[in-house]
Parts: sequence; C-alpha cells; structure tokens
Amino acid sequence: VGTYVLPTQVYPAEVRSTFHGLSAGAGKLGAVVGTFIYEPISLRFGLPAVMWTQAGLCLLAVLLSVSFLPLDSELQDAGEHGEDEEGEPLMQER
Repeated sequence: VGTYVLPTQVYPAEVRSTFHGLSAGAGKLGAVVGTFIYEPISLRFGLPAVMWTQAGLCLLAVLLSVSFLPLDSELQDAGEHGEDEEGEPLMQER
C-alpha cells in the first residue's frame, strides 16, 4: 500500500510519476539493504536479534508514516479534480 497507493494520492499531479518512482525505488532499496544486513546480524548476535531489528524498523516505519502522511480526510487527488485547495486550476490551458 505504501509503495503503490499512497503516492498516487499524496503527491500533486505535476510530479506524481516522478515521486511514485522514487517511492518504489526506496522500497526496493530497503529490500536490498535488509538482505545484506541479515547475515552479519544473524552470525554475530543470533536470530532473535534479527527479529528484534526487523520489529524495531517496522515500528520506526509506522511512526514515520503516522507523523508525515496526511489523514484520509486531508488527502488531495488533484489529478482527478485538476484544481488546488482554493479551487484554482492547477495547469493553464495553452
């Protein structure tokens, strides 16, 4: 949900595809980093340390999401409406 649905509703229409790509890339980067840090943590501290590390990172992700994402009632989908909060058109026709 965080990688595919939220970017389409959070980002303005003018930059939506760019930031959607950045969001997807960040998710994939997290998967790569997680893959490479699994073995060193597991060998040095054991499997419980891996699980606690994952749980801590999940909790951090929840806190960041709750802190920075707008509430459902505040989401703007300017791509469908084509106007900002004041009702002004986002893009002028040429």
